[in-house]
Amino acid sequence: MNNEVEKVYNEFWKEIIEKPDGSIDIEQVKKELCDFKMIMDDAAKVYCHVTGDQISKVNTDPDEVIRYADDYSDKLHKMMCEDCEFKQGT
Repeated sequence: MNNEVEKVYNEFWKEIIEKPDGSIDIEQVKKELCDFKMIMDDAAKVYCHVTGDQISKVNTDPDEVIRYADDYSDKLHKMMCEDCEFKQGT
């Protein structure tokens, strides 16, 4: 098993999903997976919104999402400025 996977499991998930006897608490796993799915779905909606529908995959590198969000924000800002200049010129 990948060392990073093992590390994350031991440091984060183990206390959450294992019973005191070391067995897996399947009901707790189901709850955690349900919560995780909700977070993934919500993150995809946010990614779509802030990137102008350019990114929806939750496993996209965060730096890439930020870059697209900044680009989209700049584009919206320029459009608003152009609109203001057009209205002032009429």
